[in-house]
Amino acid sequence: MEMEYSRKNVWENASEDKKKQIFDTAEDFKKFNDASKTERLAVREIVRRAKREGFKDIEKCKSLKKGDRVYYIDKGKLLYLAVVGMKPLTEGANIIVSHTDCTRLDLKIMPMYERDGFAYFKTCVYSATKLDKWTSTPLAMYGTVIRRDGSTVDIAEGDGADDAALFITDLSLHYSQEQLKKPMGEAYDPERMNVYLGSTAAEGAPKDPVKAHILNILNDKYGITEEDFVSAEIEIVPAGKTRDIGLDRSALCGYGFDDRAAVYAQMRGAFACKAPQRTAVSIFVDKEEVGFGGRSGSHSRVMDYFFRLLAEKTGCDGSGITLNRVQLGSKVLSLEAVCGHDPTYPEIRDQYSGSLLGHGLQLIKYANRPGKVNTSEASAEFIGEVRKLFNDNGIIWQPFTGREKVGGFGTVAVDFSNMGMEVLDAAICVLGAHSPYEFMLKSDLYEACRACEIYFNKLK
Repeated sequence: MEMEYSRKNVWENASEDKKKQIFDTAEDFKKFNDASKTERLAVREIVRRAKREGFKDIEKCKSLKKGDRVYYIDKGKLLYLAVVGMKPLTEGANIIVSHTDCTRLDLKIMPMYERDGFAYFKTCVYSATKLDKWTSTPLAMYGTVIRRDGSTVDIAEGDGADDAALFITDLSLHYSQEQLKKPMGEAYDPERMNVYLGSTAAEGAPKDPVKAHILNILNDKYGITEEDFVSAEIEIVPAGKTRDIGLDRSALCGYGFDDRAAVYAQMRGAFACKAPQRTAVSIFVDKEEVGFGGRSGSHSRVMDYFFRLLAEKTGCDGSGITLNRVQLGSKVLSLEAVCGHDPTYPEIRDQYSGSLLGHGLQLIKYANRPGKVNTSEASAEFIGEVRKLFNDNGIIWQPFTGREKVGGFGTVAVDFSNMGMEVLDAAICVLGAHSPYEFMLKSDLYEACRACEIYFNKLK
């Protein structure tokens, strides 16, 4: 028996087949991530793949039997996948939850203006981010617009092979003396994150001719007018694709790894779930980055409706007491993609409990907030259950605790534990989280996919 704990690198003693699977998984993730640059697009891509894997719309099913695979979408931004288990739902479900929203810039409700011959969009920051990283880099625009006549149109600009990118300018170094004297949090004003749209004028426009020209372009392509921005959800995200990093191609960089790497791993685990003992439920929520609220967030009571619907379709009573039994018997893995030790910044890592990239999925007893305030702390029993499950099935994992004085993060775990569920936070190691481009090792992503598969299939 080993008395001392030591972390294990995923590559250590990896077979040739496992090495191939690591790289194959990364190739598929790149395709998924590039198709999922907003929460709406992520839900669409998951559902597209889920249908291919035999998942059906639960609301079109009269009843469900063991092994049936279903999905439920609420308003295009909240998604549930479920594989019906051998045991009754009243004994609880094995749940994994992640979030599809990522740090970005949103457009303000009336965003377009012209100044000194340039047309711009005014933006609003969504979630915490280092604003300087959003300047001087190519940007793309995605969104959904409800037009005056009630019809819907999707917008996508900046990522296509022939698309023009968008851009936020920054001060030239030659004129940055005052800016450089300021703390980072003050040097970049959210109100100056203005997206450049163009500088050519429409002929004969009596007012704001450049703005008029851009509106004409948008109207020709999408049939929208300026008033339509009031009923639109349009997001500014980095342009470009997810790419291999390193001469050995062992890493990835791209937009939105926090949290779409977790979304992908969870999705892969759900697809690999065939005939579980306990019903397996995969939940993809929105609004995690801004406090969990709203209809599509983890605070939402839509979850109650889904579980009552699932209970009813599987032959259980859909009443409130049944819902309570489902919740009290359920076990949740709250999956994230954060943390990770950066060798360039060793002072950030807790030398005893901090995680190392390449050493598998992080198990997090409580989210890293000073004094454990507003966190959900997993019970010793549930941590022990998951730890044994992973050890027995060859999953490489590692514990994580951060240093309180250097920062922290929150997760959706608290919402699920408040419903009486057993909850444990877990995370894929990511560097540069909340930047336009983030960094992750392919080996950690692969191990997270395996962990989700084992959790769904074998947790009793």
